[in-house]
Amino acid sequence: MNKKLANIDNEKLSEEKEILLQTNPLIILGYIKTCFEIIMNMQKAEKESFKECSVNENGYEQIIQNLEEEIRNHIRIEQQLKIHVEMLQGKIEEAEKNDQNNETNIKTVNLVSIRRNSGFLKIVSMIKIPK
Repeated sequence: MNKKLANIDNEKLSEEKEILLQTNPLIILGYIKTCFEIIMNMQKAEKESFKECSVNENGYEQIIQNLEEEIRNHIRIEQQLKIHVEMLQGKIEEAEKNDQNNETNIKTVNLVSIRRNSGFLKIVSMIKIPK
């Protein structure tokens, strides 16, 4: 089968040679020129495509760096907020503890005041005021 293909290729090649020998050389040069232009345009397009890929790659890299920076900032802010929340919780606990102490002190003062008043009332009731 390969020999058949080789023979066909050789036959085609011989036919093409005969056609080219009979064709005007300027036309053949025009074909060659067109082939080179096509190849050069393909190379140029490939280089531009490569440059675009390179630019896009750098652009994506910059976008990724910006996103990473935003993530770090969010993490930093989250940590600061956690610290702030813990500090506020501590202040709330301290205020609640002070409230409890104040309530206890008020009850104690009220008891003392009631005892004094009751003692004072006993004394006053013992004293007879002339009419």
